[in-house]
Amino acid sequence: MSSIDPFDCQACGLDEWAPAGSEVCFNRTVEFLSWSEPLSWVLLALAVLLMLLIAALAVLFALNASTPVVKSAGGKTCFLMLGSLACTCSSLFCYFGEPSRVACLLRVPLFAISFTVFLSCVATRCFQILCIFKLNARCPALYEAWMRRQGPVLFVAASTVAQVVLCVAPEAASPTVPLRDYGARDEWVVLECAQSAAADAAIAYTVLLSAGCFVLSYAGTDLPAAYNEAKSLTVSLLLHLGCSAAVLCSQEALRGRAEAAARVLSTLGTLAALLGGYFVPRAFVILLRPHQNTAEHFQMAIQEYTRRLAAT
Repeated sequence: MSSIDPFDCQACGLDEWAPAGSEVCFNRTVEFLSWSEPLSWVLLALAVLLMLLIAALAVLFALNASTPVVKSAGGKTCFLMLGSLACTCSSLFCYFGEPSRVACLLRVPLFAISFTVFLSCVATRCFQILCIFKLNARCPALYEAWMRRQGPVLFVAASTVAQVVLCVAPEAASPTVPLRDYGARDEWVVLECAQSAAADAAIAYTVLLSAGCFVLSYAGTDLPAAYNEAKSLTVSLLLHLGCSAAVLCSQEALRGRAEAAARVLSTLGTLAALLGGYFVPRAFVILLRPHQNTAEHFQMAIQEYTRRLAAT
């Protein structure tokens, strides 16, 4: 209401709002996922615990790098996979605090590129195991050509470069910047990063890679037990696809701190599932079942698989 004319109403300022029929304007609540709130502390604690788990797994695998369990998991590739998961986890810290230009530029590319490296490594490992046990007898030249021409390295590099292009090209043309949204709710000013085509393309690409990994892992459900983590890995990938779908479906319904928290929780769930489905079972064998971490055990598993195939 105007201070000069009590019968003349004036609009509230941009950072203010007023309920219907009110004579007074109120300041809007600034909405974002603050570092200081309890929800953030819980999410940050989970992220730190995941990074500590990744570091512990890396040390354990390094100390047992010459053992069959680590070699069957990918050997030196395991460290690239764990490093990429650590980088993926570090992208979560960009969702806390008031959005800045740097955080908006980094959050999606850091997640997407790092996660693409991990998924590409999983895909190549699953493909190699399938080639050895299922395709080698039918088409031995395929696996030989794949290894001779450095197929795993080329695939990981090509898929990662494609993701880099998807992330960088749109950002170069139209950088993602922080903005203030006044339309979510009357009493809110939502601080967020602008939605960009780069984010949508990057997430779609990771979902496509995840679907490919799911198909390859599912195709290996009948492989020797020592080489077969298909069930746990398949469940992990399904969880990731479900989390991605849930975030995409809810991004219009959730705004402000709820949207940021949902994205962080989704990524934490995905990372925990993938660590639990791929690396933790191997760590369990190394620490608690050393009798299964021998060349003889793996050889027996292969022989049992061969006998089972011959009987069918």
